[in-house]
Amino acid sequence: MDTGDGGQDGVGARADERTDGVRLSRRHVLAGLCGAAGLTMVPAMGRFLLPAATAAGVVSVTLELDQVAGQRPERSMGFSFEKNTLSTPLFSATNAPLVALFRLLGPGVLRLGGNSVDRVTFDADGPGSTAGVVAPPDLTRLAAFADAVDWQIVYGTPFLFSTAAQVRDEAVAATAALGARIDAFELCNEPDLYVLDATAKPIAGTPALFNARWQSFADEIRTALPDAVLCGPSTCFITFAKGFTNAFATTHAGSFSLLTQHYYRGFGFGSQTIDLLLGPDPDLDAGLDALRATATAGGTTYRLAETNSFANGGQPGVSNTFASALWGADLCFKAAENGAAGLNFHNSGAGLGYPAIVTVNGVVTQIRPLFYGLLLATAAGAGPMPPIQVTGAESTLRVHAVQPSSTSVRAVLINTGAEAATIDLDVGREVTAATVARLLGPSLAATADVTLAGATVGIDGSWTPAPAEVAPVTGTRVTLAVPAASALVVTVTVVAAPPVTTTTSSTTTSSTTTSSTTTTPPNPTSTSTTSPTSSTTADPGSPAIAPAAASPAQAVPVAPAFTG
Repeated sequence: MDTGDGGQDGVGARADERTDGVRLSRRHVLAGLCGAAGLTMVPAMGRFLLPAATAAGVVSVTLELDQVAGQRPERSMGFSFEKNTLSTPLFSATNAPLVALFRLLGPGVLRLGGNSVDRVTFDADGPGSTAGVVAPPDLTRLAAFADAVDWQIVYGTPFLFSTAAQVRDEAVAATAALGARIDAFELCNEPDLYVLDATAKPIAGTPALFNARWQSFADEIRTALPDAVLCGPSTCFITFAKGFTNAFATTHAGSFSLLTQHYYRGFGFGSQTIDLLLGPDPDLDAGLDALRATATAGGTTYRLAETNSFANGGQPGVSNTFASALWGADLCFKAAENGAAGLNFHNSGAGLGYPAIVTVNGVVTQIRPLFYGLLLATAAGAGPMPPIQVTGAESTLRVHAVQPSSTSVRAVLINTGAEAATIDLDVGREVTAATVARLLGPSLAATADVTLAGATVGIDGSWTPAPAEVAPVTGTRVTLAVPAASALVVTVTVVAAPPVTTTTSSTTTSSTTTSSTTTTPPNPTSTSTTSPTSSTTADPGSPAIAPAAASPAQAVPVAPAFTG
């Protein structure tokens, strides 16, 4: 989707305007596609309120530690920016505020693409810092930024108006500058919309044209970079996950390593509401199921490579509110629970829309509530996600959990409803400590005064969380209060489970019977029923947020250890 209000770091032409005079208005394209597909805009939905309290007035939450229902991988957090930001000073190792903000979210993946990808050319001899042109100095600057923040790069290449040889040359130059920082090359952006664009349609607007062009570009890149990792197709509509995205995966099996899909709750025009944003989305549920099935069948994984609340830069009064923080945090976990490798929140633009970090001319000017939701998700860490049973709550109470080690689990509780909830959290093992960090805002509609762990995030990337709140524990249980329109992450430390003793061999003779046994501690990654693609084990005593140390040459604010 487009940035809506300034694709190039809040300055310049809209990202849905082509320099050749042909405008692809995403408003009209998406509306037209809805009509072509027989789809309609979803009306605003009322939020489900927490039900009348049970007899004890308590919601029961039970975690099954050492069992695996899902996996939250390392580097699941990500941002997506328009590619035309590469010629600006935004992604520079000397941009200390942006470096600090990225480091707060931990190692992640930065995707550079969007609508501007087909309007940015590559000049191997260019001086850099030229609008609409990427040159080697821009790539060198990006590489230094990636190293400073320890993020990988999904690098978008042009598709519609470039030749395969030109794309190959750009990929070679990007690899020379970025090396192992390149996570994948993304060869197109939202090709399911080409059919609605008079300029794109004769180039790649049919399945035959698109597939032939994509494969020729992929083959050309691999003539120069045999080990290049490719991803696609970055389909716009998640409702097309079963159609366009699945067909791409089948046609190009073996040619790509990462399936990519975009997701927005709706379109950023009209009267989108907070109720709609926080309400259920059946299209997302069905889309994630389809993506997981397609990726699993092809032996790959998938990523929501571009996502945010509402397309076209977001809906003012919704996308820039505290509600977006609760929505964004919930989406991070929901995607992981459904097998996603991660997701990238689209962040270009500077209007009253969806950017989590607002920048103008490369300067950070505002931290929006969404950033706090992503920081809350970061606090939960990576690792296996245990099964959860919830009794006594409707869909306004969302519960997620990550077990980073055999003696530590972090549960995330998100209450989007109008009533407070009291939670009886049972982890099934004796609890030795439980600490809480809360995500709070004045109201769902608030655009300021949001805090996580009692502290705000500065535009310089500074964040000083307050001492962790200690939650009351009894045996295997933790009691938690979750106010209306708020969220929290609770870090629970438990005693180690008894070792598992199994007989590994047995020998019987005429006079004796002998056996050998092996005693091993339980491993939450070894009892998986869902075969996670990767596992991460962390020291339970390590902070939930611990940015990597800055290089000596950089004055980057580093957040203190956060144990909530």
